[in-house]
This record gives sequence, C-alpha cells and structure tokens, in this order.
Amino acid sequence: IRWLLDVFQDRRYIRVNGKPLMLVYLSKSIPRTARAMEIWREEAERNGQELYLCKVESAPWEYENPSLSGFDAAVEFQPDWGNLGKASRQLPNGHMAFDYPSLVERTLNKPTPPYKRFPCVMPMWDNSPRRKQAAVIFENSTPEQYERWLSSVVSNLGAHNLDAPFVFINAWNEWGEGNHLEPDEKHGRAYLEATKRALSTAEGRFPAAEPGPVSIVILSFNGLEYTKQCVQSIQEHTPEPHEIIFVDNGSTDGTVQWLRTLAEEHSNYRLIENEHNLGFARGCNQGIEAAEGAYILLLNNDVIVTQGWLSCMLRHLNSSDDIGMVGPMSNSVSGPQLVEKVPYGSSMDAMQKFARNRSSRYSGETTEHMRLVGFCLLVKKEVLDIIGGLDENYNSGNFEDDDLCLRSFVAGYKNIIAHDVFIHHFGSMTFKGNAIDYQASMNDNLKYFSGKWKGFAEASENGYRITLTRQQQLGLLLQWGEERFSQGDMHAAIKIFKRVLLLDRKNSQALNNLGVIQWQLGDMPASLDTFQVALRINPEDSDALGNLVQGVIETERFDLLQQDLLDTLRQKHPAHPDVVRLFTAQQNAAGAT
Repeated sequence: IRWLLDVFQDRRYIRVNGKPLMLVYLSKSIPRTARAMEIWREEAERNGQELYLCKVESAPWEYENPSLSGFDAAVEFQPDWGNLGKASRQLPNGHMAFDYPSLVERTLNKPTPPYKRFPCVMPMWDNSPRRKQAAVIFENSTPEQYERWLSSVVSNLGAHNLDAPFVFINAWNEWGEGNHLEPDEKHGRAYLEATKRALSTAEGRFPAAEPGPVSIVILSFNGLEYTKQCVQSIQEHTPEPHEIIFVDNGSTDGTVQWLRTLAEEHSNYRLIENEHNLGFARGCNQGIEAAEGAYILLLNNDVIVTQGWLSCMLRHLNSSDDIGMVGPMSNSVSGPQLVEKVPYGSSMDAMQKFARNRSSRYSGETTEHMRLVGFCLLVKKEVLDIIGGLDENYNSGNFEDDDLCLRSFVAGYKNIIAHDVFIHHFGSMTFKGNAIDYQASMNDNLKYFSGKWKGFAEASENGYRITLTRQQQLGLLLQWGEERFSQGDMHAAIKIFKRVLLLDRKNSQALNNLGVIQWQLGDMPASLDTFQVALRINPEDSDALGNLVQGVIETERFDLLQQDLLDTLRQKHPAHPDVVRLFTAQQNAAGAT
C-alpha cells in the first residue's frame, strides 16, 4: 500500500468523491480481509489520503455485502460465473460454449443487490488460448448486442445508488481470453464505435430489457376457455414487468393454435409445445428452465387473478431474505389458504370486488405455513437454484407442491400465505376435463411422497406431520450440495454450501466442500484459505486436513499456511500421517530454498 500511495498522488488518477479508487481481485484470498483493508486505510490516512476500496465479484463465493470485509463497494465481473445458465453446446477437451445474447438477458434481469455494486459488461469471451481444457467460450457476440447491453446498463445507473456513475468494461485488451475493445481485423473499431454510441445516446432512451423480473409459468392440457379467462385477467391486472411461458401438454381442443397466435402477438409470451402429456411436474420444470426472471410464478390455467395480486405477493416475498415462497388465499384450495363460503357465486365482477375489499381489510397480513398449494406459487429463483424444481416422479398432479415446499423448508426458508391476496380458482379443471382419476393420482403420489421422505414425514388420513432436527436438516442440504457437485453443477453446489453456512456458520464440512470447488475452479489461494478456516473450526476434520496438505504440496504455496494453525495441528495431531507429511514437505522446501 505504501508503494501505491505514490501512484495515487498522480492528478490523473481516477477518484470517487476525491478518494483514489482501488479494486481488489479475489479479495477472499487475503487473510483477515477486513483487517487488511483497515491497515491500508490507516496507512493512507497517515499520508494524508483516503481510499475508496472496491472488491471485485470475480467468483460466486465473492458475492456478498462488501462492507462485511471492509470495502466501500463491489464491482461486478463479467462473465458472471454464478449466472451463466446452461451451456449451448459441449466442445472437445471439455470446452463449453454459451450464448452471448442469453448472458446479456440474464444479466439485465438480475436483481439489484441491497449494497453498492458497480455494473460491468464485456464485449466477448473465449479463454481457450489460455486453457487447454475446460475453456469457456461465448458465441454470437456482435457489436450490436454489446451496444444494447451497455446502453441499458448506463441508462439504469440511477437505480444502483452509486457514489459515482461508473460502468466497468472487461476488457480493453485481454487477448488471451478473447475479450477486447481494442480494434482487430475482424471487427475493426466496431466495438469502440458501439461504446461511443451507447454513452452518447443512453440517457432516457434505453429501457430495461424485457421480460422483467417475474416469469409466469402456465401449464395447459386442454381447457381452452379457462386458459383464455386466465390470460385475460393477467392482462387486465398485471402492470408489473413479466413474461409468460406457456407449456402445453398435448392439448387437442384448439389450445395450441390459440397460444401460438398469442405468443406471436406478444413479445413477452413464449410457448413450449409437447406432443404428449408429460405430466404436471415435467411441464412446469420446462417452464422453469426456460424462465429468465429473478422470480418464478407457477400458475394454474384455471384461475382468475385480481387487482394488485402480483405486486402484493412480490412485496411479501421480498420483505425478508428468509422468505422463499408466497401463496395467496382462494375459494378452492386445501388447507389454511381456503376462504370458505365466498359470497360472489359465479359472478367474476363480484369476485373482483370481493378480492379488493379483502385486500384492504387484510392489508399486510401473512401467516407462515410450510405447505403452500401450487395452483399459484411465487418463488425466488435463487431458492429453486438450491432446492431444484418439481420432482418428476409424481404422477399427473398432487404432492409435487408439497414436496417442493418441504425442500424449501429444509433449506431454511419460510413459506408464507398472503392473506391480502385472493385469487379465484375453478379447481381441478384439468382432472375433470380430461377424465383423470383424481383420487387414484392422489393415493399414488402420497405413497411416493411417504417413501421419499421416510423418517421425516409421517403420513396419515388427515395429511402428514414433519419431524426434522437441525442435524437432519444440515445433513440433507450437504447431501444435495454434494450431489450437485458430482453432477458438475458448481453454481448450485456453491449456493447450497453457502446456505448451510448461513444456517450453521461453523459447519466445517460445508467449508471443506467449498474449498474443493474453489480448487476445481482454479483459485488455489482461496481454496487453501477455506480449508484452514474449516480446520480452525474443527481441527478433527480429516477431509479438510487432507485437502489442505495435498493442495499446499502440489502448489508449494507454504507461504499461505497460517502459523498458529500449524501449531495447533502439531499439538493436537503430532503423529497424524497428513500432519507429518505437511511438516516434512515444508522442511524440505525450506531446505531447498
């Protein structure tokens, strides 16, 4: 920092509120980060300077409020490794290709964090020149797509509550990662010209990308008249930015043709067509997988929504980080979401008036309840990233929503009922209209549910009762994370292990697993630091010890070892093979030096 203070004196240096701007990449690789930032600030103050420190959100484990580690703000990194979506295709040598326009959409639809974070864009990306294996490549980048991204980001800077109107671009000349604004033979100065246009014309002209933050998934299997009423009510009562993803399960009553026309007429409507009925769970999962929003709303096609329904549910959902799902009240539903003996009969005008009056009467009232019914269910996308979608082993319908809510509960989220939102539900129209045996489906799915959750859910004629200890809860989450890791879904595994640490900050197993992922992603300093944190919490964690020793010896980064931790290990496990191996390797390295 003393060396940098001389650099900061240059009058050309970029400043925020008079303070020199300094970015720290992979900040968690710095031991005791908050204290390190404090030392830097103290040294700067002794030299008559103040610092404006930013951490770069360069990896999923770096995503957190920057003030917790001593920074003034964060800087987004692109590509956003925690928000890539699915690869468009696999290439030789383990390389993965992603679609650049899809990344733009996903990034523009990310929610603004509750802390200060400067946005970032990138013109292109291909790091195969630097990686013989497992490179990441973005295809279909054009100056026009990049200009649209940058223009939208610049025009929405005011929503970020920043201390300076800065947008970061990755990068000017990162040729080794195929990522540059600098002119080249293929595009000439096109990306620079796009940057100029975006900066000169952005203000007030480029709205946020559509669709907005809510993805409404509607499944249909015949029942065209009900679907029409549902869509009409959404159009009348949903001014909030949203997209609708229709998934048709092989309708034969004209539904498909009507939905095709609807999707052609509305840019924020999409249609997924299935030749046969794939079931409720699979159909909904198709919609979830296609969704771009930060929130997913599963909605039956035999409902009529009411004034203020979505804004109110969103307000409840975002009232706490611990809330994962919200469901409304209704006339036809099981459990505590039921409003008995509604007074409006078959008049939907009277129903809308009843809903408005009820919303006013119960304004702001909610009840926490583990089980919510899936006819209308609003879920944070980040929750589904952790718990997964609907279990497709359930047949036709029933208990998929119970299963989803139970997994949300296991992940430590609260599921709540919004008493100030009422939605009319005709009730089981798909079962009735297609002559599906509702009771048989219910019995089969209850049997599967009971078997899947044996030891946690005790079923009876009146429903089921959940018994879940904290140890069982953490064990299930760790199991889910390890399953995602084995499937190669690093993004989901990281989120699950971080969720475990939110529930139990001293869980050394979750820390060890995060360290392994950091190792896999090539960030060995962060990995070794994480293993050491795990060992401080639990010096008996043999997995963390073995991984630490292996990582240090492979990389010869003995300088990253913390001496007080080494003293503890030597004291507690003087004869442990891994401890002996570590100290022997350390001594040999010191001798060679």
